[in-house]
Amino acid sequence: MKKIESKVKSFLNAIWVAILRSPIEVALSVIFFVVAVSIKLSSSSGVVGLYRNEFDNMFEYFFICLAISYSFNIIFSAKWRLFYYLSILFPIAIVSIFLHLDLYLASELEVMFITMACSLLLIFASRNFSDNYSFVCNAIRVTVNLLSVVLLSLVVYWLLFLITYSLYNIFGVGSVDSIEMRMIGYFCLYIVPSLLFLTLEYMGREYEFHSNMIINILINYILTPSVLIYCVIMYMYFAKVAVLWELPEGVIAITAIIFLVGGVFVSVCRTILDRRVLDWVFKYFTLISLPAIILSWISAIYRILEYGLTGSRVYLLITLVILTLWSVVMLSKRYGRFQYLVIFIIVSYMTFTYMPYFGYQHFDLVRKMESAEAFKEKGREEHRLRYSAYTLNIEEYSTM
Repeated sequence: MKKIESKVKSFLNAIWVAILRSPIEVALSVIFFVVAVSIKLSSSSGVVGLYRNEFDNMFEYFFICLAISYSFNIIFSAKWRLFYYLSILFPIAIVSIFLHLDLYLASELEVMFITMACSLLLIFASRNFSDNYSFVCNAIRVTVNLLSVVLLSLVVYWLLFLITYSLYNIFGVGSVDSIEMRMIGYFCLYIVPSLLFLTLEYMGREYEFHSNMIINILINYILTPSVLIYCVIMYMYFAKVAVLWELPEGVIAITAIIFLVGGVFVSVCRTILDRRVLDWVFKYFTLISLPAIILSWISAIYRILEYGLTGSRVYLLITLVILTLWSVVMLSKRYGRFQYLVIFIIVSYMTFTYMPYFGYQHFDLVRKMESAEAFKEKGREEHRLRYSAYTLNIEEYSTM
């Protein structure tokens, strides 16, 4: 009993220390919680706030702000501490940017996925690492902490939900759709995850990750053979293209990118293994993946020349540039640092996504205008054909 009590006290103390070390992150979680509850109260009372529908689900924005603030807390831990405290203004800046660009994460799935992925990569790259091994260990530790936070937050939510639901049934007051139940959901969505994540990061910051039997089996005997099978399939298709001398189909670019991303992911994960199976394959993965890179470029360029440039295809080109650069840079031990490449990925995607006049929104707007013009032209053509079908032939009528 004393051991349990000491562990509980130690965990509560870790939460308090995490709050003191990360005040802006905690303040952001409270701000988003209050805003979410206020929006819910205004909608239930019949008052519809400005842009309420677009920002009703604000978790995406919360994750972005929390990732930036947490990264600033690490980057500016010794000097320029003011930048960290100013990060509390990021919600206003981010919401203003999205409103100015007419972008909503809930409706733009590509933008949402890219933004949240880059936010996660920003957490990975916020510390300064001397080698790739330390970077991968930190990334795995953060990922495990995030998964633990999701699981623990769900457990806390269901416990609070069942307790409140039982009180409603016993005393006959309230309902499942009451504002109190919504507040429990918002509390477990904004405040609980941030506190748990900051606490786990504080408790495991000095923890050094080591591979175990499950990870060895997963990487060496499941993921590695899968990448090799995929590689054989890509080489078979490359041989088909070379023999028949035909351009690759547009979908091949996506297929090849899946293979390249899978290969890069396995190569990164193999860094932490004590014993590596088929290590020579990933040592020369740059040369082995060369046919896939060539097929991807040919397929992407052919598709752009055939159907035009859209936001999704620009994302495709950026991904190909990153994968090609990754393959080239990893040949050098001096410049082949995962952290530098991750920073380049963040800058590339974020620059294109939020560039005011030459970004995703610009290409998406052009695509919509072209689609609308094509739809109008199709409507005019159908109207002309329908009108010509019912036009009276004057010459035949005069003959009669």
